[in-house]
Amino acid sequence: GDGGAAGRPPPSEWRWLLSDMGKLGVAPDKFTLATLLRLQTDLRRTRDVWRWGRGRRVRRDARTWHHLIEAYIEFGKPGAAPRLLGAMAADGARHGWGWHASGARSNNLYLRSLLAAGEPAAATAHFERWSAVTSGEPLAPSLPAARWLRTPPSK
Repeated sequence: GDGGAAGRPPPSEWRWLLSDMGKLGVAPDKFTLATLLRLQTDLRRTRDVWRWGRGRRVRRDARTWHHLIEAYIEFGKPGAAPRLLGAMAADGARHGWGWHASGARSNNLYLRSLLAAGEPAAATAHFERWSAVTSGEPLAPSLPAARWLRTPPSK
């Protein structure tokens, strides 16, 4: 098939790809999901891809979550980043995947969300706090993401 989920076919721009993959017996995976997330030009389409991946039970990983969060920042919803980083951490913990929201890439996305929300002072404060706690190393996986998500953007 074309990879549609729950009666919602994928957008025609990438339906051909999924159709060809299906003909070759290649199931969509986290790399397919990550690539499709990166190709979207607005947040609605990004959400559609995310829902499609969830409906197809495509395994998400930190990279796919980061692409989703990046889209929210890029397409004008930076205030969603803390909630999505928390959901990412919960998803990783729930499945025992060994990744969390306290690494450098997650912190970078959080800083970018603060800047995009027009909160440079909060971004600076977070960076200083994170740098002091980690001395440049990612936070320990056991440290809850909420500990560093103390200054969520106001938007």
